[in-house]
Amino acid sequence: MTPAATPSETRSLRRRTIALLIASAAVAVVAALLTARGPAARRAAEPACVAAPVDVGGLSVAVRAQACQILRGTTETHVAVELVAPARAGVTRHDVAMALVIDRSGSMSGGPLQDARRAAANAIDALGPEDWFAVVTYSTASELLVPLSPATDDNKRRAKAALETVRADGGTNISAGLDRGARELTALDGRGDRVGRLVLISDGQANEGIYDRRGLADLAAHTAGDGVSITTVGVGLDFDEVTMTEMATAGRGNYYFVERASDLAGMFERELGSLGETVVVDARLEVTPAAGVEIVEAYGYRSDRAGAATVIPVADLRAGERRKVVLRVRVTADHAGPIDLVATRLAWRPAGDAGEVVAESRVAVTVTDDVRAAAGSHVAEAERNVQEAQMARALDEATGAYERGDYREAQRIIEAQAAEAEATATAMGDDGLSRKIGAVKERAQKNFAAAPAATGAGAARAKKANRADAFDLAR
Repeated sequence: MTPAATPSETRSLRRRTIALLIASAAVAVVAALLTARGPAARRAAEPACVAAPVDVGGLSVAVRAQACQILRGTTETHVAVELVAPARAGVTRHDVAMALVIDRSGSMSGGPLQDARRAAANAIDALGPEDWFAVVTYSTASELLVPLSPATDDNKRRAKAALETVRADGGTNISAGLDRGARELTALDGRGDRVGRLVLISDGQANEGIYDRRGLADLAAHTAGDGVSITTVGVGLDFDEVTMTEMATAGRGNYYFVERASDLAGMFERELGSLGETVVVDARLEVTPAAGVEIVEAYGYRSDRAGAATVIPVADLRAGERRKVVLRVRVTADHAGPIDLVATRLAWRPAGDAGEVVAESRVAVTVTDDVRAAAGSHVAEAERNVQEAQMARALDEATGAYERGDYREAQRIIEAQAAEAEATATAMGDDGLSRKIGAVKERAQKNFAAAPAATGAGAARAKKANRADAFDLAR
């Protein structure tokens, strides 16, 4: 039995793999692999390292192994699941049921609260007559400012007048605001085919109610499980961006970093546009590993166990949107030959439809002792997804180092991961990936342009901007 590879050996092997890909003109190798997915390839008894794409309910689901061949022993590889929602053509705007949950704690006093009120009023004005909305404010406790109501002209006027009465004081009880807004949306028996979304706004760290990160993420996951997705909006430079991104991930929604409260209006415009075009809701991916396979993590996603399966909540998709889930897996194989890797089950609901849709796939790989064969068997589409997800992880790790004051380590992490991704992009002839990684690297280096101070707007901005990039890049 081949000894298990250590982490350093795995990294070294990956570098050798990239070098081999470049040296052996891997563009041609990968192109040949990608074109050999037809009947002839299947007749050759090759394992299905790229599952045939499944198109159910208009959603295209593709499951791909990172490489068609892996080395014998214990090694790590990846599986990429890519979702593509139906295109905009023929998609009509769904009616919306939205709860605006607005921080009015003492730190929002003055301009920030004024901007938040104005942005909320603009969002209410943008709703159509068939939409519904509620407004909740929170500080030490929550207040139902506007019960869930149809977006009629009269109700809009009353809501905007009520917003003008809101004053800032007290602490930051995010959980109270989240719970009150969710109760309004889930209590609407006649919501019908409306798409439900709770938009949570905060400018600070939770210091009352549930304030630990895991507890807030669990609350967001529970709320999403009841059919209400959660978008989180961090305003200013004092909020806990890790908590806000984890809540958005668990809540199957979006995350926004809005440095200036005056930019909230633009955020609401994007969010309402996204919400009206939502076509896939309540999505969850279940991944069951084969014997000898362990699912180590899903980059950038929350995951839970259900028996042998790992369950990953996936954010709602709007028309034409593309999303990925990249899984890192550890494989122990004693013998050469084909082996199953994972089975996947994606369940979701088309927006406006109570019926669940399911797509199932399975991928496998061939175990080999031939290093060159393994190096030349990478699947371009999967590799692109893997490199983006790993760059997202590097952004998070570098930001953590930056928070600890280790400026040099932050720079090293970014440069090392970018170099690996750019080498892989060059090997595959993927100019798009190279440009994307280059842009992310440039933004990160700009954010880390100066050594972090114990306090200061520059350091806070760097951390939040990088984590917002990581959130988007992982998906």
